[in-house]
Amino acid sequence: MIMAVVDYLIVGGGVAGTTAAETLRRLRPNAAITIVSAEPYPLYSRVLLPHLVLGKASREKIFLRQAEQYREKGIEFLAGVAVAELRPGEHTAVIVGYSKSDNSRILNIRYHKLLLATGGAALPLGVPGEHLLGVTPFRSLHDAEAIIAALSAMPNSECQALAVGGSFISLEFPPFFEKFGLAGGMLLRGERFWRRILDDEASGVIEDTLLAHNIRIYKGEALVACEGERRLESVRLADGRRLKTSFLGYGVGLAGAPEFVLQAGIAGGPNGIAADERLRTSAPDVWAAGDCADFWDVTVGRRHRLGNWLNAQEQGRFAAEAMAGEKEIPFESVSAYATKIFECSIAMIGDLTSQAESRWLTRGTRANGKVARLHLRGGKLAGAALINILTERAAITTLIKNRTDLRGREKDLADPSFGLQNFF
Repeated sequence: MIMAVVDYLIVGGGVAGTTAAETLRRLRPNAAITIVSAEPYPLYSRVLLPHLVLGKASREKIFLRQAEQYREKGIEFLAGVAVAELRPGEHTAVIVGYSKSDNSRILNIRYHKLLLATGGAALPLGVPGEHLLGVTPFRSLHDAEAIIAALSAMPNSECQALAVGGSFISLEFPPFFEKFGLAGGMLLRGERFWRRILDDEASGVIEDTLLAHNIRIYKGEALVACEGERRLESVRLADGRRLKTSFLGYGVGLAGAPEFVLQAGIAGGPNGIAADERLRTSAPDVWAAGDCADFWDVTVGRRHRLGNWLNAQEQGRFAAEAMAGEKEIPFESVSAYATKIFECSIAMIGDLTSQAESRWLTRGTRANGKVARLHLRGGKLAGAALINILTERAAITTLIKNRTDLRGREKDLADPSFGLQNFF
């Protein structure tokens, strides 16, 4: 067993962890900083992974850092290793897979301060056969390469490629199906995409886009099993029907806090690692940032988890400043995530979780192909889902940040001909 001592240990080599390490290096030039990453690569852009699958970006282009760049900054980067045990009381992490010495695969790191930036693993489907070849999530470079291999080998006439889920990750799959010349379909448990946020008008714009690209939509269909010997051959639905397929992509949410975190006695659960408004966990000198953090958001007044690139980057920077003693204020940000599926642009801004006092307005129509769903709470705009109207994103964000009182002006807010700048 090898022993090491560092000032700052960062678990996770994604954008939150890398941003934190580089921020700490700027603030603390002489500190010993180590990143341990379960993935065997330096930082790459998860945002560009769809472009990799679609052939619009090369593998080399998605990497944002190279190994020598960590060395140049004096940051030790350990790739392809895992945390086997965390001992917060001893400020120690036990790392397995370490290969600097042929005599030991275990490294004990004693840290002064620790950041958990493990990202968000895909929530399993939870059905028999989910581990068959051809069944894959879409969270990592490994997943992207598995998707390319599976779709490239799939016959383009025997069966359709399928995706299950009704949100961002699952919607990445239909353009992949078209790229590889495959018939495609989507399985929705409910009757709409983002069924707790969108109404029929807003979801209808997305549906019309998919149908225009020959993607079949199966509504109200619960997947109960993936079937096959070693590879996927079909999926079985709750009503007993079987759909022949050799590919099923899924995006049904993020898994909870990592097991090594829970075993260490750090608070967390199905929604991630619990953190306060300054991203501090329940353990001393331990912070959490990025997709793994279930943090207290002072903007919305409750704890929640944000799984997007920009938030991970901002939280990584904030956590580093807090760890270095440079931050004594809460983390505040209006979350935003946007993507484009075929020609349909989709953005989710702010808080979109309904509560007792929530009120929802629809701005626009399916017929016009542009719809916003606006979430008001206490007379103020809390969040918005924008379908094909990204030009209003800046104004929406300003209304949320300013906590503009919109009581009595709901009719104007729902009128697409009324300019949002008139609220300022």
